[in-house]
Amino acid sequence: MAKNKPDSDKPSSNADESEKLFNQAVTLHQQGKMIEAVRGYAQILSQEPRHPDIYNNLGVALRSLGKLETAVACYRRALAYGPETANVYSNLGNALRELARFEEAEVAHNRSVKLDKKSASGIYNGALVDRDLCRDDVAMKKYNRALKIDPDYVDCHWDRSLVLLRNGNLEEGFPEYEWRWKLSHTPPSGDSNNPFGMGRI
Repeated sequence: MAKNKPDSDKPSSNADESEKLFNQAVTLHQQGKMIEAVRGYAQILSQEPRHPDIYNNLGVALRSLGKLETAVACYRRALAYGPETANVYSNLGNALRELARFEEAEVAHNRSVKLDKKSASGIYNGALVDRDLCRDDVAMKKYNRALKIDPDYVDCHWDRSLVLLRNGNLEEGFPEYEWRWKLSHTPPSGDSNNPFGMGRI
């Protein structure tokens, strides 16, 4: 017995509406319209209050607006409502580091790298905590590990140069420092790991 064809005149489902709102919010986010993006994500969460991907994206947008405590809360909800993912832990660690909550940041970054050992950005973000705590030897090992995975990682080269120069290694530090001309933002503040690539609603 043949199945009935779907009625094309039916109104869009809630899932379709959420998908539309999600795409709109992501577009606003990518355009740098963070306040509008935050409103869009909040609107989706009013319909899908336990959606981890939206909480992660909302956290990224809020962090860019300097709303660090609220961003941390969003990342924690993303982890509570969904599977543990390396990028959410890394994003959480970045926000905690900016709040100078270094021990918590280190725990988050270590968990991120444990979940994805080949993420250059995850390793680099963890190195920033060590750099801020003046654990330069540990930071350098992580920078080198990240660059082995991604030799053209601009932010990592630049941060590595600062540690080299701080420790008097001018011969190696100054050539690394030339990577500053390739920076998209100065100074780098830690990568938000692919906030838009976690799937669709």
